[in-house]
Amino acid sequence: AIICFTLGALMGGAFFRGQPDAPVVAKPCTITGYVQVTDGVVKKGDAGAVVILLPQEVRKVDERAPVSGLRPRDPPPDETHRGLAILKQIGGAYAKADKEGKYQVRVPHQGKYYVLVISRAKEGVAAELDALDLRKIANVFENATELIGSQKYQFTEERFAADRKFDVSFE
Repeated sequence: AIICFTLGALMGGAFFRGQPDAPVVAKPCTITGYVQVTDGVVKKGDAGAVVILLPQEVRKVDERAPVSGLRPRDPPPDETHRGLAILKQIGGAYAKADKEGKYQVRVPHQGKYYVLVISRAKEGVAAELDALDLRKIANVFENATELIGSQKYQFTEERFAADRKFDVSFE
């Protein structure tokens, strides 16, 4: 009876333990959407608006990204731009909206991100820049105030678990 009990306990324990957990695989996510501005009662695409995704888990970067060439009024950066390389290195992404305001970015893994969208068409007031937003952005960029400049911006925290549409509208 003791042998049967011991065998039963061993077999039952193996049954309830099951297979070892499979490793979690970080999947890339593609984020698409539109950046629009309201002009009176008409909405139109914000051509040249900038969309930047920054992973929230970044503690410290070796080198902060230069903002020259990444601002909405700058010409589109080429693929060798140092700021783009730094963003890619930390798992971030950058895109400029096309003439219809459409953009697409791809991040290397799922997770929590800060999403910074800077309008090209709508100007804001420098006094409206949030100090906490600027500190978070300054963890990655050389000069957060210069990156945003006098433009309206939106800075949010988002979780991306799969491909997703993310639209932004500036009034």
